Amino acid sequence: MSRELPADVVANVLSYACADPHELARRTWCVSLAWLEAYHAPGLWRTLELTDRPSERQGHCACAAWSRAPERLEKVVLNTQNPNSMQSRDEDDAALRPLFDAEALDVSDLCDSSVCLDAFLPLDYLRRLTSEADGENHRLIIDRPLGSFLDKRNERFICQHFTNLRRLNADMDVPLYPELSHLAPRHRTLLSRGGGDAEHGQLSTILDPEQAAQLTEIEALLLDSFAQGSTLANVFPRLTRLTLSGSKTPIQSLSAVFRNCSAACPVLEMLTLHLDTERTTWLRAENYWVFGHAPGSLKALVLILEDMSLPLPRTASAFHRLVKRHAPTDVQVHIVTPNCLIDDGELPTAPWAPSALPEFAEAYAAADLARPSFSLW
Repeated sequence: MSRELPADVVANVLSYACADPHELARRTWCVSLAWLEAYHAPGLWRTLELTDRPSERQGHCACAAWSRAPERLEKVVLNTQNPNSMQSRDEDDAALRPLFDAEALDVSDLCDSSVCLDAFLPLDYLRRLTSEADGENHRLIIDRPLGSFLDKRNERFICQHFTNLRRLNADMDVPLYPELSHLAPRHRTLLSRGGGDAEHGQLSTILDPEQAAQLTEIEALLLDSFAQGSTLANVFPRLTRLTLSGSKTPIQSLSAVFRNCSAACPVLEMLTLHLDTERTTWLRAENYWVFGHAPGSLKALVLILEDMSLPLPRTASAFHRLVKRHAPTDVQVHIVTPNCLIDDGELPTAPWAPSALPEFAEAYAAADLARPSFSLW
């Protein structure tokens, strides 16, 4: 890396990609502490992104160079498109161990070896996956590691290594509980209710209840898991920020979503709803009474709307007034859309600008969230 990089770039994000894992393994100097100290900024690094690019049948290699990352790392992003490691799980574990103190973990882009292209998986590796799964459906995440360390089926195993975990970006298709696993194609759920489904919890859940109780942010969960049934009270007692994603969600369903969010997340301050493809119920202005049931603890409600039919006039300010008219007084509304509304220039830009969407593990000032906003995505 060039020593001419701007200090603000160096101080925020380290991203290292290499198509050849053998070359990557040789580059033990790539993130040396001496290199960071040369920039006078080792204590300012906040994010480390581990990225690999698949190249035919080659695998990735979590080399020991990552162990030289700064001690105060805040966020780790695991982005692997090839689940085949050239190392044993123990070697990957040892190489990545210095990262396990980070409070924010993004595993949304981990590759799942059970659904990835066979072109990236040697035959002996596939056989090993089958034998290690002991005949179980290895689309499930079970309570021991499968395949290589950086495999999406190992989300539970990986999360257990991050003992200070406070912020988690899992995946947009993860439901909350096992009885809602039919909503997710990979049969993974965030938690188990315990009791009758305890066995299911060991097979497919990502977090233990103790870990869930420590979280302050989750991005993202399946919205339908909050719209169907009821959540357990106080499941996330410290959670202040939550992102839910849904498709073809009737606006009336938000009443149950808000009710369950209030029960599960008593101190929730920022709720983001990422919704798409609903052309009937959102079109009727008389249905917007549901926003009156938004959690009382909220400071900001972020609506990310794609391919939705909304009431006339379809301007940003008119839609904001409609939602705000029904929402609790202390809840501010922020709107993001690529194509559903026209920007009439009456609303300020979003607190997360120039980013199109709120960013995972980023903090936004209360004063900024207290102002309405509109942004085109």
